[in-house]
Amino acid sequence: MKDLHHILAVLKGKPSDAAVISKASRIAAASLASLTFLIVLSIEERFFTWGTERSIIRQKFRVLLDRIDQYEDFVPQAKVKLAESGMPFSAVQKELSVKMADLIVVENDHHHDYKLPLTMPLDLHLLRDTDVPVLFVDKKPWLKNGVLTAALDLDESEVNMPNGLNDQLVEESQYIAQLLDFDVQLLTCFLNDDLTMSCHTDDIEHRKLSPKEEHIQKILAEASQFQIPQERCRIEEGLPDDVLPRVVKEHQSNILILGARSHQGILGRLRGHTSEYVIDKLDSDMLAYKAVH
Repeated sequence: MKDLHHILAVLKGKPSDAAVISKASRIAAASLASLTFLIVLSIEERFFTWGTERSIIRQKFRVLLDRIDQYEDFVPQAKVKLAESGMPFSAVQKELSVKMADLIVVENDHHHDYKLPLTMPLDLHLLRDTDVPVLFVDKKPWLKNGVLTAALDLDESEVNMPNGLNDQLVEESQYIAQLLDFDVQLLTCFLNDDLTMSCHTDDIEHRKLSPKEEHIQKILAEASQFQIPQERCRIEEGLPDDVLPRVVKEHQSNILILGARSHQGILGRLRGHTSEYVIDKLDSDMLAYKAVH
């Protein structure tokens, strides 16, 4: 994703689409990427407009189209499409089959209380069922000269892998931060599983590093490799489910970026019931990066 060529912004015909439009337009303008706005209808909207002439449906979204026109000077080649499919995720899949995107931008709905698979929210579908990086945006505007927080998974398999997930994640973070004039902050979390209460002085010199000390060494090495100042490294004790939302809120991060290769990485750990929990609790935008093998 380091070189963005095409961005797909998914709109739902709601006032909150304004954030998707403005942020997708800003990224497209900064990266010189082409931009497509895809208007998708919910199942209910599709049912009530079934058989309705396309011109009437477009008139329904007139306000939305006018808002897009406000960014024409920044992204003059942006296209607007009305999805034909009755299911939002199917509509996105169909559009990707026509023109593959390097990034999908969509609203973070903050309502993952679905009961049946048929009612799974679009944003959760995109998180689980596509290999394209997805930026889930909140309605809050980005802070000027803000922070982009990259959440790293510093286990042994990733740390020792050339061009591994962490390296890709930091490179992508620096690319996005450069486009948007943000600062990059690295974040990792650990669990202190050393429950030993005794200490023998003759073993101190050869003792094993604590989980915190290991993570400090690893995150500083990652920061040094990409010329990131040490003061922009954060090491927190706890589970990602709890640490990520808290640190993002404390530092008022504009974007949290995390990633996964298959079921590795922090995003891999969050797949399942905790993924929607973390997204719901985030007080920022989240970029879910899908690692390149």
